[in-house]
Amino acid sequence: MAESIGGKIRNVLVGILIGMLVLAFAVWGVNDMFTPGARNAVATVGDTEISTAEFDTLFSRELERINSERPESLTNQQAYDQGLQNQVLQGMITNAVVKIDADDLGVGVNQSIARREIENIPAFQNELTGKFDENKLNQALNRARITREQFENDTLSSLRSQQTIPAITGGLVAPADYAALQYKFLTEQRRASVLTLSQNAVAEPEIPSDEVLKSYIDDNAARYMAPEYRRFSLIRVEPFDYTEDLEIEPEQVKESFDYRVSTGTIGSPETRSVALITTADEETAKEAVAQLQTGTEPELVASSLGLDAPDVYENVRRNGLVDPATSTAAFELSKGDARAVLGGLGSWNAVYVQDITPAVVPDFEASKDEIEQELLEAKALDAIYDLTADIEDARLDNLPLIEIAEQVNVPMSEYPFVDRRGTTQDGIRMGGFSAIPGIAADDKILRTLFTSDLGYETDLFETSTGGYAMIRVDDIIDSTMRPFEEVREQALTAYQNQQRSDALRSKATELTQRVRDGESLQALKDELGEAADISQTGLVRTNPPQFLGPQVTVGLFDGRVGDVVRGPGPDQMTQQIAKLESITASQDGLAGTYLDVLQQQATSAISNDIQNAYQSAIIKKNPVQQYPNQIRSVLGLTTEN
Repeated sequence: MAESIGGKIRNVLVGILIGMLVLAFAVWGVNDMFTPGARNAVATVGDTEISTAEFDTLFSRELERINSERPESLTNQQAYDQGLQNQVLQGMITNAVVKIDADDLGVGVNQSIARREIENIPAFQNELTGKFDENKLNQALNRARITREQFENDTLSSLRSQQTIPAITGGLVAPADYAALQYKFLTEQRRASVLTLSQNAVAEPEIPSDEVLKSYIDDNAARYMAPEYRRFSLIRVEPFDYTEDLEIEPEQVKESFDYRVSTGTIGSPETRSVALITTADEETAKEAVAQLQTGTEPELVASSLGLDAPDVYENVRRNGLVDPATSTAAFELSKGDARAVLGGLGSWNAVYVQDITPAVVPDFEASKDEIEQELLEAKALDAIYDLTADIEDARLDNLPLIEIAEQVNVPMSEYPFVDRRGTTQDGIRMGGFSAIPGIAADDKILRTLFTSDLGYETDLFETSTGGYAMIRVDDIIDSTMRPFEEVREQALTAYQNQQRSDALRSKATELTQRVRDGESLQALKDELGEAADISQTGLVRTNPPQFLGPQVTVGLFDGRVGDVVRGPGPDQMTQQIAKLESITASQDGLAGTYLDVLQQQATSAISNDIQNAYQSAIIKKNPVQQYPNQIRSVLGLTTEN
């Protein structure tokens, strides 16, 4: 009895405790604790979560990339409305699928391999030494706003994908018969009659009244707006600001020249063609050498001694052979000479130099100025990188632009009102000079200027010439409608051209129906006189005619014999009507390069289909669950019910 009462009390207490916890979770917003899905995930693939933090990072990175290429920045809401979140999420789901399969297959790549891959990327290697440069990597990551850990993880993921995907599609080759059918499709001959109408086929439009023209201008306001102008302040540091004050020692230039020659960056190093005959003992190796020195071909020497065929290395560089002793001997011998060498693995080799291609060394005097300039620019970039660190520190202290300029000892320039092309209100384009480009020559500066808010001081960003800049927008003159008298002639021309185009399209539509009803193109040509032209043409998909409009070309390739198609001609103010007269299948056989190319294209298409099926199969085993409200919450958008 006592145990029963004690059990009931415990049950009541547990119920109260759970109720208090649920209430607490509700008060603090933790209302997903007992609902499906994870609060810190925007999607799941099976048991794999795609975290909100990772999604936020990738979405922001992609949006920043898109905005860097646009005259006006997209907000999160605008990007969401255009479906950017779906593109980002789909890429993350695909990566999750590859990861799941790589885990199932036991594909592994450790972090050290990823780091070695990064160190071998040419963009991160020092121009002088040719070795990995930590500063270059950090500069690139800083520009891309990516942490070292993120970059290494991305590299790791890419390496795993490179091992997983080829395992699915490796060895795939499309059948030659499939390529032959594709070839016949691409090379079939089509013939058509084409009637081209000029603007003379329709009456000249009437001159509109000012009221009609004003209404047309209102309907097409964007064409007749004065540009937006912005006045701004700018901090800018560029390599050309520093190269004149820097010096490179002559020894450094010569050292860089020698290194470039040795690596083949300039000129070309000596190469040799070498034959190696592997033997079991020194005596046999020396006998092979004796025969080689008489001019006997290496293959015949190996055959006469009952040895395996020689290994032949064409145009190898110094130290290009795997065995150091063999490689050294190969570059000590003269052409046609041979030597017996004990290899590192204990076997004897008869080393024979078949040919020598001498090194091509460029003239140092002719190259030194260019090399010196490159070294100066690299040194200037290092100086700029150190300076940008100071600017970033000052920026973190929330100093205004003028104080940042004073603290880091760089000039702050104040610019007059300019438009998006870098042209002032007086029509002066601020292009600068070839050696010192102005803002009009740097679209990154102009794009940042016209995507920033009034009074806003931007983050440090990279310019088109490899420098860095910060901008503050000081004033804005909004875009306004130009006065009617200023745009009247421009609008009149556009209005009449539209009237001509509409009338010509209507005329062509009417004539097309007449051809479909049985009239010939020649009869229409006779009716229209010099306002039309008729021609015969042949069409092949691999080389479509240039004098046909795209819409007409597609219609003729998709049509059957007797079909009539219409569309704009390739020239302005023209319309074309075409009738497909015949289709003749190609009788040519497929072989050689054409067969290889078409097989590769077909193989690529089949490979894509297999990869899609592979992804679908994994998703079937690991269902995808997306959480749209989580996505909207991450992006700071109102949650939809």
